[in-house]
Amino acid sequence: VAEGSTYTLSLLTLVDPGADTVSNYAINWGDGSVVDNVASLGDIEHTFADGNANHTITVTVTDEDGSYDFTHAVDVTNVAPTIALSGASEIDEGAAYTLNLGAITDPGTDSVTSYNVDWGDGSSESTATAGAIGHTYADDGNYEIVVDLVDEDGTHSNAGSKSLSVNNVAPVLTLGGTGTVNEGSLYTLSLLNLVDPGADTVSNYAINWGDGSAVDNVASLGDVTHTFADGNASHTVTVTVTDEDGSYDFTHAVDVSNVAPTIALSGASAIDEGAEYTLNLGAITDPGDDTVTNYNVDWGDGSSESTNSAGDVTHTYADDGNYEIVVDLVDEDGTHSNAGSKSLSVNNVAPVLTLGGSGTVNEGSLYTLSLLSLVDPGDDTVSNYAINWGDGSAVDDVASLGDVTHTFADGNVSHTVTVTVTDEDGSYDFT
Repeated sequence: VAEGSTYTLSLLTLVDPGADTVSNYAINWGDGSVVDNVASLGDIEHTFADGNANHTITVTVTDEDGSYDFTHAVDVTNVAPTIALSGASEIDEGAAYTLNLGAITDPGTDSVTSYNVDWGDGSSESTATAGAIGHTYADDGNYEIVVDLVDEDGTHSNAGSKSLSVNNVAPVLTLGGTGTVNEGSLYTLSLLNLVDPGADTVSNYAINWGDGSAVDNVASLGDVTHTFADGNASHTVTVTVTDEDGSYDFTHAVDVSNVAPTIALSGASAIDEGAEYTLNLGAITDPGDDTVTNYNVDWGDGSSESTNSAGDVTHTYADDGNYEIVVDLVDEDGTHSNAGSKSLSVNNVAPVLTLGGSGTVNEGSLYTLSLLSLVDPGDDTVSNYAINWGDGSAVDDVASLGDVTHTFADGNVSHTVTVTVTDEDGSYDFT
């Protein structure tokens, strides 16, 4: 019979050749329990509290003539105990899980001395008492928790079990890097730290820069560099982390600033007024992937012009002075003022006055000097023509070209007539 189960002993028949009357049947169950006394034949029930054990049941029959013993052997088998287990049915990897070692069910009078817990993930532990016990699962998966019990009768395997689902938890990647960068400049994205409560191994970090360029794949944390080819633009950099459990995206925003292009200008540093000046529109320097569609040249003298191609452009400065030539550039990103400049000194050129008149004249006769023409490459205005006749007479001042008359008072003598032309740039003598 199993321990804790009801055992039935049947007192079936009694044969006595004498005319004796049984006064008592005393049943000693052989297990130390109280003797049961019955007055007649029949079934008698008893529960053996513990096994494994071999017991000899002794029935003592008493009548007028004395007492007589009859025996019956019974093997009492042990029944393995069971344990009630409770706790959550699922938990996240890396989180502390609590299993409650609850009530023991054992028909035998046994005492559990050890609870051996196999967590199902390759780890196990033992405790001497029931109650709450904790464990942390390093990785996701489906696990079967099994508890073995140890008592006086030995170790009882799988006395209780519980199924547990451990959920994967996405890792957290910390990214570093400035939020802005100039086009054409090297940008550094820092893969700073990866926290994963699960025991997972990253196989790849895929960096999509968000600008249509090729994805960069790296195997470990650290700095990764990239050059954004053009701005102004806002890009979202996406880092995809891949491990045994899947792929996870992490983002970082970067504003790429446009950098204004510059142009190399070349040409003479000085030129005479009225002469044709040649400016060379040279190489463009632009870290961005832009195309110049227009070159706007401000000559610095109030005039400007535009061209859609680089190379030589010419201009004639009407007057002397110091000028700053400024070139603006137009591309996909707009107009970029003062992309290049060049200082130019325009030299004044003396005017040329053509005089007319005979080379001889009689004293006392009227002499005519003709101011025929004035050529000045500069945009200058004559304010006065001063005529010194060279004979000590008063200087004649006239405002414009034309004939001027004079009478030389005495001869024979040679005179040099000097005409002084005055404009904004100075005075010039012609004889």
